[in-house]
Amino acid sequence: METKSYIFDNRIRIKLNGEFFSCSTNFSIANLIDYLDFQSEKVILEHNSKLVHSNEFHQSFLKDGDNVEIVTIVGGG
Repeated sequence: METKSYIFDNRIRIKLNGEFFSCSTNFSIANLIDYLDFQSEKVILEHNSKLVHSNEFHQSFLKDGDNVEIVTIVGGG
């Protein structure tokens, strides 16, 4: 099993799906998706009331006080 490792130096606090979440100052949305073990192509993400497309996850960095809402897409029948 692969182990994920992140360096948490300077920390910020964001709201993630209504709950407080602490992470590094250099944490991108891609890092967050990976940390939560989600697949970027199977989530809908809103960052500070704006939808963010999965191809923008690596360029979008979190800041203290940001609000992130993530909805996962699950197939079924």
